[in-house]
Amino acid sequence: MSFLTRIDEQIEDQYHELSGQASGEALKVLLESWHSAKFAAGDAKSMIDDIDSTIGHLIDFRTRLSKSVETGQPMQNSGHCAAETKELLSSSWYGGEELDVNVAFYNENSQKLIGEYESVTFESVHGHWWGKLVDSGFANRPLRILDVGAGAGRDSAFFMNAGHDVLAIEPADKMREHINARYPEIRVIGKSIPMNQTLPGNPFDLILLSAVWMHIRPDLRKQAFDDLATHLTKGGKMVVFLRHGSFNDGRQEHPVSMEELKGYAAANDLSLATSNEGQTDVLGRSDVYWEIAILSRPSI
Repeated sequence: MSFLTRIDEQIEDQYHELSGQASGEALKVLLESWHSAKFAAGDAKSMIDDIDSTIGHLIDFRTRLSKSVETGQPMQNSGHCAAETKELLSSSWYGGEELDVNVAFYNENSQKLIGEYESVTFESVHGHWWGKLVDSGFANRPLRILDVGAGAGRDSAFFMNAGHDVLAIEPADKMREHINARYPEIRVIGKSIPMNQTLPGNPFDLILLSAVWMHIRPDLRKQAFDDLATHLTKGGKMVVFLRHGSFNDGRQEHPVSMEELKGYAAANDLSLATSNEGQTDVLGRSDVYWEIAILSRPSI
């Protein structure tokens, strides 16, 4: 089977899989373009440009539709043009190139990182705030928990073994493979935040972001927080770890602050229940410390 024939079949497979959806219709246009132009391997760049342009238009349409739903007003006319495609792709909801850098790092260094994560216990990392939730009675019942950036699955496994219903989100393929192999009872999906979509099942009683927030670009954080807040039930809690200290291994990070988080929380009717400042890094990194925010939604 030739290279070009295989590409042709892959595009057609994707179209049939997504037929009836906006992305499927876009692929139909690309497939027809591929057939009619009889592309050669050297023209693949042109095909990539067509795909980028199509994705750009889809993102633009999605943005306008979302705004229309939020405001109750008719959808605005498109202002998108081909020149804006690169900017849309780099700043869109899926995080752009920078997220790929971090995901690639976690994939390439998965075995080393899995060893580090599993060298410490859930209790040593989370015992302080989890103990408070247990003592208050909040965690003395089965909870529906969302573990965002589940890593090696250590925390999700703890929650599952404690009798809670857990959904894990982990964008790195190698990490998900490890979770599926070691903890097959855990449901794990490969999403990144912001998500802009409804997750399966009912809203969550507890959402955990442990060592995640510093990876999210500042221009995407409000949208990411808003996405997660829509999945938090009344009376629910969101626990967010704020990492202070730079990476020196190639990962991308951004400065974080409790004040920024308070602003996002207030906009979503969440209050800052407690925070632990200066939490020592359990992996012994002297230049890293953590703040832990427990954000609460009113029960009524």
